[in-house]
Amino acid sequence: MGSEAIGSDQVTLRGVVRAVVAELEPGEVKALDGLLRHDDEKVRQWLGGRRRGGGTIGFGLNDVVLVLTPVVWMAVDEALREVVGKGVDAGTRGMKVTFRRVLRRRGTAAGAPAPLPPLNEDQLSRVRGIVEQSARRRGISQRRATEIADLVTSRLERGDDRPERH
Repeated sequence: MGSEAIGSDQVTLRGVVRAVVAELEPGEVKALDGLLRHDDEKVRQWLGGRRRGGGTIGFGLNDVVLVLTPVVWMAVDEALREVVGKGVDAGTRGMKVTFRRVLRRRGTAAGAPAPLPPLNEDQLSRVRGIVEQSARRRGISQRRATEIADLVTSRLERGDDRPERH
């Protein structure tokens, strides 16, 4: 595969998070879908306020406890900011600019999230490590953190963030 970009320009943070949550904790998908009616920055603010994962979100679905969703969202967000925001080498400057623009978009409609840039093998490896470490810091077991990191990396590598319907 070398250093060529892997993935699709249609992959989004919210799509990757939803796909991972749907596979690992399908009971949280309905609540996550409620959150995804809002823009990424608002979701980040809500979910980022939880220090140890979990918490109650109220938006018309009675009070729903989300355990995995905040961990996955914040871990993937952190990894993508670290890897794409800083870049791996001089060849990623264009992706850095693109991702910074994506992160600054405040008015993006929830139905039309900005796509993530494709990632090369080195970036995918770094994303995997950061997601795993981030999940561990948020109280997730080593086995589950590895599972989350593997699924995130797989989705990004394939350029596949389409949610699975249950």
